[in-house]
This record gives sequence, structure tokens and C-alpha cells, in this order.
Amino acid sequence: MSRETDQKRAGSQAAGVHRGLESLADIMRQLRQELTAVTDPLFPELELQREDDCPRPAADAELQAGARVPQTAGAAARSELPLMTGRELLSRTLRAQPVPDQAAVVPPSDPAAASAPPSAPDPFAEIVLPARPGSGGSLTAQPAVAAPRQQPLAPPDPAQARFIAMRRLAQRPGLRQLSSERYLRWQEELFGRQALFMADFDLNQPWSVRDLDGITRPHYQAMTELQLRAYFNWRSQLRRGGTPPAALPALYIYSNELLNLAGTKGPQDSLQRLLALWQAYRGKLPGLDPVLGGWVRDFYITHDFRSVYADFPAVLAPWPELLALYQSAAEPLCDFSRLVNFSDYKISRSAFYTAENAGAMAACFDALCTRLDQRLRSRGASLARLLYYETDEYWQPFAQAFCSPSTWRQDDCRVVYSEAETYYQVRQRWHKAAYKALLPASRGLIGYMLKQLEIYCRRQAKYKHQLKPPAREPARLDFSGLPEPARSLKPEQVFAWIDEDIAAAYRQTHRIKIQVRPDQLQTIRFKAKRIQDRLLADLGETAAPAAAPAAVEPPVAPAAPAAASAAVEPPAAPAAAPAAVEPPVAPAAPAAAPAAVEPPAAPAAAPAAVEPPAAPAAAPAAVELPAAPAAAPAAVELPAAPAAAPAAVELPAAPAAAPAAVELPAAPAAAPAAVEPPAPPAAATPWTRLLSQLTALEQTALRLALEHPSQAAFQSWCHTSGCLPEVLLDHINEAALDCLQDSLLELNDQLSCYEDYEPELRQALAEAAAAAAPAQER
Repeated sequence: MSRETDQKRAGSQAAGVHRGLESLADIMRQLRQELTAVTDPLFPELELQREDDCPRPAADAELQAGARVPQTAGAAARSELPLMTGRELLSRTLRAQPVPDQAAVVPPSDPAAASAPPSAPDPFAEIVLPARPGSGGSLTAQPAVAAPRQQPLAPPDPAQARFIAMRRLAQRPGLRQLSSERYLRWQEELFGRQALFMADFDLNQPWSVRDLDGITRPHYQAMTELQLRAYFNWRSQLRRGGTPPAALPALYIYSNELLNLAGTKGPQDSLQRLLALWQAYRGKLPGLDPVLGGWVRDFYITHDFRSVYADFPAVLAPWPELLALYQSAAEPLCDFSRLVNFSDYKISRSAFYTAENAGAMAACFDALCTRLDQRLRSRGASLARLLYYETDEYWQPFAQAFCSPSTWRQDDCRVVYSEAETYYQVRQRWHKAAYKALLPASRGLIGYMLKQLEIYCRRQAKYKHQLKPPAREPARLDFSGLPEPARSLKPEQVFAWIDEDIAAAYRQTHRIKIQVRPDQLQTIRFKAKRIQDRLLADLGETAAPAAAPAAVEPPVAPAAPAAASAAVEPPAAPAAAPAAVEPPVAPAAPAAAPAAVEPPAAPAAAPAAVEPPAAPAAAPAAVELPAAPAAAPAAVELPAAPAAAPAAVELPAAPAAAPAAVELPAAPAAAPAAVEPPAPPAAATPWTRLLSQLTALEQTALRLALEHPSQAAFQSWCHTSGCLPEVLLDHINEAALDCLQDSLLELNDQLSCYEDYEPELRQALAEAAAAAAPAQER
């Protein structure tokens, strides 16, 4: 450092140097130890004072008052000032003393410095910098900054506090060291705990459905506070019975809560709420069908509903749309459309399998499979287990869902979901048993069923060409995969079941069914009432003229219907009355009586011939009189003279003297058979008509069929009786088709009657035998 530099820095400008060097306070703090020496090792002639000995209060007062030492030394005096080192300048800065002008540096022993005139003002301005706290406490020019006033805190938000407490459930040490599989399992457990923690939380605040759309990962831990508020507001509105607009992430979270039994009364309540949620939103969000459909099935399997529902279709009974969805998705294993492709008998190549018969044969085959499956289930097996392989594999329920296994059933169980799927749990491990491929022997069994069905259908349709029955080969059946009760079955018994079920299935599918729509019952009743009123009205109009012909009916009793003679037309056809009979519209007039019959009032006034009345236009066309009396029927033809009239037709003056042939009885039951035909006998039933069409030999065959003889015994009896078995059975079944609209007998291993008709046949044969006993005695 040169002398000129020291002189230039000394003066009025030196007063603000220590303020400009405040940024060096950190550096100066490290030099404090070196400045504690009394003498400078480089300049021993300068005597330095300690920091504690400096007049700091006076210097601080001058700084606070902004005092400034005037320059009193001129240019001549400045050249005589002693040299100031940088060390001394730094020590003065640390002691917070203002640097005096050059005149003030003059030692006080110099009398000329005290009496020197003031110099010119300093052209440099002074900049006062604020003091930094912690700089040694040497600068206190600026006042201390006041502490900020504490603002009052808002009341705590309970929803936010609940969210914070919920997130704390995710704290777990060593989370990053978990494997991917264990991390997913931990997420499921975390969601279950958080769902139970927030089960009773209710929020009623304004929300927007857009916040639900913004949920990219449906998990509590991955949602923002705004998304959590929107979701719980939506859930609260849904629990109150509403159907607010929703997005798939919100439905996903809520359905996962139901799977974990959060906020419900139990598994049954959770299942019903899950179905109601599906039904309410499946029309707006079609993506729910494949997801919730699988979760509902898995929930039914993993929970115990044996005491509530019989099977899975019973669960969906109140939801027909969902039941139809499951039924359409389930593929049946034992039906015509599936099994016909695997049969060794190609029924599609048959001449009988036409477009008219295909539908009926398919329906009959399905009914056959149903009946045969019921028989096998009674032995602990099923038709699917008889035809297909059974595969076994591990099964994990609730794919893509956060569902804790702690809520599932823990016992070893077996749940039959459908014909093709069965689920069972062993030691808390779920398995799935399914049928995928046919057994090698199943092709022959299916072919046997199809050919036997076609043979029966051809026989019932009286087709001109018949087929040869298939052989009953035991190799067509494989009982090795069936449970123990079903392994004891014999192939002959299963083949007999098939033959019996074919006949029962044919009757079931060809039965005439009448269905009445409930909404049309009122219309049917109304039309029936109108027809009844019209019939009764017509009967009332024709009852009086149809009671008896005018030739024999006295005018005082026109309503007696039983008084007609054998020669009179029946009252049911009034238009067929003889032409010689006058209509009874005016019985009191003399012209109304026929010419052949003498009226009681004036017998002499009647002409010998039949003369039309004075007003023939009033008579109806049906009873118009002919021109000649010879056109009258022979039974009522009258001669020209009244005396020659037959005694059987002539009416005396008194009704009591009438001949016995025309006497009117008091009761209508005495009417002759020619007037009113008798009612058919009560015994004219289809069974009596059937027996009347059969010969004694055929009736004996019916009695023999009730005893179920073997095929060989029946054929031996037919040979002894001198008839062919096939011809005899065909004739009986044809008569049964005419009378009963169905066949009656069948011949397989034994001769038998159909189970549905056997009681009625026994009764009909007993009644016929009872009726024939008196005739034999006579």
C-alpha cells in the first residue's frame, strides 16, 4: 500500500469507510485474535488500544447523531500527517469509531492544528448502511425490527384431520424392500383397513363430478384431498338413496368397499348393495358388466350363503336382467347344439332329419339330457361328469380388485356355480374344477342316444323307413371318473334309462300347451259374457214358438215343450215346422188354426181345405202355407172333410179327452225320444272309446302290459295267441293316438305302459270288467 493511497483514503471520505466495509465483517471476525496485541509486530511505533478500552459510547453517539468531524487541515498540513497503515484502519472499523479527518489525526500536542481554519466541504456524500445483527454488536445505528404480530388461527377442519389420520395407516417401516407380490398384497390390506376406518364418514359439501373423473388410480392413498372430498360427498349422497352422476373410478372404490364389508351389515347386505349398484349404473356405464359381473360371482363363491340362497340363480331372481346376462354367458355342456358335433352317428345325414323335424328332435334331445342328468345326480354324479374330463387348477378370486382375504370363508367347502364350473377350498386355498374335453367313450354314448331318439321319432311319425336299433355296447360307458355311488351302475341300467327317457321326453316336447295371457283375461271374460247373453236372448225368442207345433198345441199353454208328438218336428228347429201349421203369433185368431183341425171356438167356420189367412204378409217366410194341402208332410196330411181326420190328430173340445198319443204330460221328462235326443252317456270317456275299438286279444295285451313281462315272454305269448308282436302293438298305439292323442305301450327289454297312463288304464280295465260281468251272468 503506497503513501498516496493512504493519504487519499484519509480525510472526509474515510468517515464512511467502516460502513462500506461491513460486508467484510465475517472476515474481520477471524482476525480478532490477531488484533488483541498491544503493539503491531510490523510497526512497533504505533501503540494500539484494546477493543475494550475504546470509547465506544461516544462513537456510537456520534453515529446516531450523524455527527461529522470538519476538515480543519489544509493541503500543507495533510502532507505532514503520519502514515496510516491498513491494519490500523481495520482495527478502527472493528472498534466502530469514525475515522477522523486529516486534521483530527494530528497529535493534540500540535498547537497549530487546534487553531487551523476549517477547510472546504467534502465533495463526497456519505451513505449509511444498516447494521447487521450478529456482527459483534459494534454497530447499533438502526433500531431493532419489531416482531410480527401473531395472526389468529382458523378452526381445524374435521374432514382434513380425518384424511390425515387415514393416511397415517400407510406408515410401515421397510416398505421399499417389499417384493412386487407382497407390495400388491400390502396395498389390498391397506385399502381394507382404510375402508373400515372411513366406513362411517359422512360429508355433505358441494362437489363436482369432474373431480371424480380426475382419479387416475382408485386408491385412497393415491388421491388428493380434493378428490377425496368429491368421492365421500358422492358416497354420502348414494347412501341416502340417490343416484348421483358417477365415474368408473368412484364406482370401483365403492364396490371395493362393499367387497371388504365396509359400512354394511354383513355379506348378504354387501351382495344386495353390489347388485343394486350394478343395476343402477350399468345402463350409463356399459363397462360395469364384465367387471362387476365377475366380482358378484366371486363374492357368492367366497362367502357362505347356504342358509339364504339355494343356488346362484336364486340370488339373481329379483334381477331378471342380470340373470339373463349370466345365462347367456354360460355355455351349456349337455345340449343338442354342442354334443351333435362330437357324435359318432351323424344325424345330419339322415333322410328323416329335415327342416321340419330338426327343431323337435333338438328339443327332445335336450329334454332327454335333462332327465338322464337327474337320474345320475341321484347317484352323486352328473351327465357332464360322465361325458367330460374334469380339470383342476388353482383359482384366485377378485381379479383387479382390492379385497382382503380376511373377510372370506375359511372352512373347507365346495360350491357348484354352474354345470361347467365347480369351486372348492382346501386349507384356505381355492381350486376350480371345470369340464373342457370329451372322454373317448363319450362319442359312442352320444351316438347311441341320437340314433335311439331318431328311431322313436320315426315310429311315432309312421315314417315308411325304419332303422335298426344300435347295439348296447358296454364300452360306450366309462364310470371310472364318477364318485363311488355311481361306479356301481351297470351299463344295461343306463341304456334302459335312456330308452325310457326318450319316450318321456317325446311326450313332454309334443304336448299341446295352452297359454293364457293374464292381461287378456278381462277381454276373454267380456266376450264370453256377450256370447252368453246373445245365446240366452235367442233362446228366449224361440222358446215359445219352438215348444210345440201349432197343429197340436192348445193356445192356452204355448210354453210346454214336452207336449209334441212323434209326428211333430223337434223344437230345436222351428223353421222346419210343417207348411200346414200356422205360426203362433196370434193364437186367438181363428185363421191361425190349420184347416184340418177344428178350432174349439168355432168348429163349423173352418173350411175343408187349407185356406191362407186374410193377411198372409204378416206370416214369416219359413211358415208360408203352400197352395195345395197335398204338400203337407204325410204325418200331418189332413183329408178334405174334417170328419175324416185321423183320431190321433183330432183335438176334442176338452183337453182331457185328447188321445194318449197327443196327451201333454206335466213333466218335461216324459217327452218322446224323437222330440229331444238323449244326452250322451257319462261313461263315454276316451278310455272307454279306446277299449271299444280294441279286440279281446288286444285288451288282454293291455292287461299283460300292466304286469311288465319281459320281451321274450311277450313274444312267446303272441306266438301262442297267433299274432305278431309288432302288428299288435302298432294297432294298440294307433287306437291310442286316435283316442288319447298319444301312444300307450312300448317294448324294450320288457313290455310296459307309460307311467303317466298306467293308473288310468288300470281303472278303465277294471270298469270294463265290472260292466261285462252282469252280461256274462245273463
